[in-house]
Amino acid sequence: MDYFINPVWFYWLGVCDGLKTLSIVFAVFSGMVLVSFIAGYMYNHAMVIEGEYEDNKHYMAMCKTGIKWSVAVFLPLLLIAIFSPNKQTMVEMQVASIATKTNAEWTVEQLKGITDYIIERIQSVK
Repeated sequence: MDYFINPVWFYWLGVCDGLKTLSIVFAVFSGMVLVSFIAGYMYNHAMVIEGEYEDNKHYMAMCKTGIKWSVAVFLPLLLIAIFSPNKQTMVEMQVASIATKTNAEWTVEQLKGITDYIIERIQSVK
């Protein structure tokens, strides 16, 4: 069959919409982990500055590594969550690709032809 919109497109719409939701959930989770590592780093840094715990440098290094990994996970997920379109937007994009000026002109011509035919049939009935 010659579809205007391929039915498989609707399947991929659902998949992409689910991936967007999943990326939002994981972005929130990785953001919380990032905040935890930053808080841990700041706390351990304050303890080292005060001179109370000199062995906190190991924990600070661990927090630095955690911050780097969290940022590496958080930023791509955040970008996916922000820039991936939702289901409605993707349907509108697909319809917009079909709704061209040529198609609109053809539709107007067909409607004029149908209208003229109906008028002729009504006049022939009188």
